Amino acid sequence: MENSTDAQGAEQTETLYAWCVPAWFNGSVLDHTWVTSYDNRTVQHQSINDVKGAGDFYWYSWGSFHPKGGVPPGRPDGFIVSSGASLSLARCLCDPNVESKTHQGARGTIFSYGIDGVCHQLANQILWATTAVNPQAKTVNGVRGYWLSNAAYGTYGLQHAAWKAKKAGCQQNQSSTSSALAMANDPDDFETHAIETLRGHATAEQIADLLGHRQQFTTRLALNLRQATSAQELNEQLNRFFARAVEILGPENFERVFGTPADANFDLVDPKIFEESQKNPNP
Repeated sequence: MENSTDAQGAEQTETLYAWCVPAWFNGSVLDHTWVTSYDNRTVQHQSINDVKGAGDFYWYSWGSFHPKGGVPPGRPDGFIVSSGASLSLARCLCDPNVESKTHQGARGTIFSYGIDGVCHQLANQILWATTAVNPQAKTVNGVRGYWLSNAAYGTYGLQHAAWKAKKAGCQQNQSSTSSALAMANDPDDFETHAIETLRGHATAEQIADLLGHRQQFTTRLALNLRQATSAQELNEQLNRFFARAVEILGPENFERVFGTPADANFDLVDPKIFEESQKNPNP
């Protein structure tokens, strides 16, 4: 649906919807997420051409086209969240209706898949457009594997300076709320979540060790692993990161924080998407 303006020229908001399906391999603890400007529970476009023909928008978020969502049994229709939002802001933050794997503008600031972030971080960047009508942005928090990817990549990915610049560049003519939030640093959702979740269950030393371990890992991921040549290399690093987190917290507290059993497979990076993304890297 195209954006519209009122008589004074102020932008009217539309609605964004976030969806999920099980991720790329059988037994994965991760859901793939994406965003649309339409409710696919009632409007099920069968192709991206149908989306374009209807004047709607589909943000691939480093995934493929899905007519609808669904993660049984908890989310049979795949619906995560919906909210009023500025479509012009969402479209500025990330190009819709084109694949992230082949179009650099459809990556937001998740320039390098598996290194800067994965689908959760890109979906959150698009949903940042909900700040046009909300004091805080909506996110895909609640899907399977969310706190795993958030621990590794943060809420909006590891390109912190680029993301802040992107928000600032896109916020012109937006609401005062969006403008103020664009200039602010994003809060560390994982740190807040870990402290609140572990309160009364883990020692202060364990919590500090977990957060310190995470800081070391994200720094290494953002710097030393930028030259990673395969999803296997990244997934091995991720599995080691989470294995150490299990050692720090113990299995019960690990599951309490991450929402995932301690003996799960923590492969977060889809090898096929990683390989395809490397064929068209950002400059």
